Amino acid sequence: MRPIASAMSNKYGIRPTVIAGGIISSTAIFASSYATGITYLYISYGLITGLGVGLAYQPSIVILGQYFHKRHALANGFAWCGLSVGIMVFPPLFQTLITYYGWKSAMMIISALNMNIVVSGTLMRPPSDAMNPSSVAEKKIENPEMEVDSLLVENTKQNNPHNWRWFTETTGLHLFCDNPTFVVMCISIFMSGFGYLVAMALYIAKAVSVGIPRINASFLMTIMGVCSIVGRSSHGWLIDLGHLPPMAVFAANLILGGLSLIFVQASSSYILYAVMVGVFGFATGIFMALGAVCLKANVQLKYFSSAMGWYLFHLGLGSLIGPPVAGWMYDKTSNFNLAFSIAGGVMGAAGVLNYIYMCYKKMTSEENRTRLDDKETKVKNIGSSHETSEEVFL
Repeated sequence: MRPIASAMSNKYGIRPTVIAGGIISSTAIFASSYATGITYLYISYGLITGLGVGLAYQPSIVILGQYFHKRHALANGFAWCGLSVGIMVFPPLFQTLITYYGWKSAMMIISALNMNIVVSGTLMRPPSDAMNPSSVAEKKIENPEMEVDSLLVENTKQNNPHNWRWFTETTGLHLFCDNPTFVVMCISIFMSGFGYLVAMALYIAKAVSVGIPRINASFLMTIMGVCSIVGRSSHGWLIDLGHLPPMAVFAANLILGGLSLIFVQASSSYILYAVMVGVFGFATGIFMALGAVCLKANVQLKYFSSAMGWYLFHLGLGSLIGPPVAGWMYDKTSNFNLAFSIAGGVMGAAGVLNYIYMCYKKMTSEENRTRLDDKETKVKNIGSSHETSEEVFL
């Protein structure tokens, strides 16, 4: 759904896309209150609601990149805090609604609450430069992290609907061929999504399996949410100061999150579990929010929406695969250790992949710079020899 949301944002604008997503998701939630079976809910709540949320979610991140340039990491971090707050606040609220009004009436109330997405969408007026693609293309890139490989050469007309280049740039598919940094980011978030949702789905069950009371195990998710808020709200100003490269911080927290999943197996007490869960929440809170900042630093602004769509698509794909694989591992081994080891290893490997790519890119840049310097030196030497020859001739 994310690439479709990107295409709709590029075609119709962010505001109409978010409003449409809010209306679709709210209508589907309301319709779910009349469900007569699980198949009905699969379609109404699972498919159609997911469609609407997908339309609203991705453009809401993109518009931050259009408005904020100097303080993008800070603004993006605060925006992502809303996700953590929602995870902490809404489950007990929904349970209270179900207790007092029943699940059908609760779904109706939730659909009304969800309509606030439409209100938020009406406020998402794109900046003037984002509304004019030509001005965006000509605008000077202020972010020093902009990668050279994202400066794409436009050899064809963009307004020709029968042109293959036009199609690939409209959908963002050209980024997979023209921007290796973007490809590495997509692979990394796919791997991290695999590990992230395994932890979200199984942390409580794993804690209960080692003898921690269920009520205490449930509180671990609150600890994770609080630490996630701390990570998302604090990393932005450090990144915006320019002392820490976003890609390096992104990779470091991928590794930290993976290690916390591996080391949680050695935790024998509730305190150690809480510490590992807190570390995981802090690390994932940072790299989940920082992905948008890294993408903006490595693609042109006019392609940011498409890049974000494909990036979130890979995140969703990894999240879709992770829990079933972890459940299958538990069925085979009757414990969670293998599932957490693989989830942590995959997430940590994503961070290592980023560091390897950054080292490779740095070496390549230095080699290219050396070759350029050698060429300039040769040109100067040739010019000097010509001047000497002319003086001798005269």
